[in-house]
Amino acid sequence: MELYRNHYPGYQDDPNLTENLRFYRNELPLKSVGLLIDELHEQWLGDFRKLAGNWESRFSNLDRSLHNALRITRILKSLGELGYEHLKYPLLEFLLKEVLKNRTLPKLQDSLVSYWIHTLQDDNDRQFLMCVSDAVIDKYVPEHEDLVKNRHPDTEDEEVRRQLRCALIAATHARPSSGSL
Repeated sequence: MELYRNHYPGYQDDPNLTENLRFYRNELPLKSVGLLIDELHEQWLGDFRKLAGNWESRFSNLDRSLHNALRITRILKSLGELGYEHLKYPLLEFLLKEVLKNRTLPKLQDSLVSYWIHTLQDDNDRQFLMCVSDAVIDKYVPEHEDLVKNRHPDTEDEEVRRQLRCALIAATHARPSSGSL
């Protein structure tokens, strides 16, 4: 994650590989259907009511098929690379609530805590969500021993320092919450 957060030092982007970016900028049509992204969205929105009817089975599939965790990872990284870093935080906040508090996606908890939160570029946001995840896990995840064995300090003094650090981060964190956990 450190390489990602530092924009892969020493790696040069290939200026010829811009088809995805041009598609998302509405400059290049999707090859399979010949539509620009705006046209695709207009047509897709017409089917939204139909798609909304099976959201529960799709949501369940997200937890059942763990390869979807890789898709979420790619989405989070893409948001940052395409200039939408500010959208990661609310998405992660939603995932934290669903994965840890509501337990609707319990199989994704390791990906959330060990990887997804760490895609945040902003150190304060990342540390804050890690502290929130600690608190939510402690309160809502009964079998959290395996999940958190490496995240908690070994000594009581280290645990007190961790709790104080989390309290300080929470008290000074300025980001407005998009919802309550």
